[in-house]
Amino acid sequence: MKFLLYAFMAVSVGVMIFGLIKQKEGFEWGKPLTVVGAGVALLCVLIQMFAGAGPSTKQIMDDQMRFARAATEKLGMHLAEKHAGGKALVLTFPAVYGEDLTNDAMMEGLKKGLNGKVEIIVEKIQPELPPGAKPTDQNADMYAAPMEAWFTPERFDKLVQPYIGKVDLLITFQGLPMEPGKLKFWNMKPLPKVVLAGGSIAEFRKAIEQGVVIAAVTTNPKANFELRPKSDVNKTFELRYLLITPENLGSMAGDYKGLFNSP
Repeated sequence: MKFLLYAFMAVSVGVMIFGLIKQKEGFEWGKPLTVVGAGVALLCVLIQMFAGAGPSTKQIMDDQMRFARAATEKLGMHLAEKHAGGKALVLTFPAVYGEDLTNDAMMEGLKKGLNGKVEIIVEKIQPELPPGAKPTDQNADMYAAPMEAWFTPERFDKLVQPYIGKVDLLITFQGLPMEPGKLKFWNMKPLPKVVLAGGSIAEFRKAIEQGVVIAAVTTNPKANFELRPKSDVNKTFELRYLLITPENLGSMAGDYKGLFNSP
């Protein structure tokens, strides 16, 4: 009973986070998926309260943050090896819906992985949320503003333009806006290399192939969300994520069908 309850809680929290990410990326099915995941997680918590079995909610969330740290630590290790001496700008999630917990975990992992070999010039620049979705707004609704409403090509260009020529790497925790073809960023000179620490990679096979996107972390479609993080960062990363680079693009695309949109 205890093992099954833990497994259901782990899976439901994973589903909830995955659904929220997809909802922010503009997929309408992300919202009901998030609600279902949250509902199952709540049910498991209630069972735990009355049955006295299974892990605490805090433990479940701690595990998710450990996975988030492992994702960026592994990414940082790769960047430290391949791009030592570089200067980076980090674009994080907006400070809403508890995302600062994710931001902090991912930033902690990234800095640990970089180990001072890549300098972070500016950390935590964040897209501005529209009215009705800011945490300071009365009755703010976490579903009021899907990702495409606040993470637009125009807002992205405005955010990064002041740093062009000052950084070699643009690391983004939430990926790039939908309709990336509308970004003026691609024509900015000198263009920093893009590093996707999160978000969808479906449209970026060509950009990775050309070395415009030099690294991308994405969820392993074969991941088992019931498994808990390990003490070793590499083993933890491998439980849930893939690191895509220009060097391994072909093999990854062959081994994991559906990572990228069809040409």
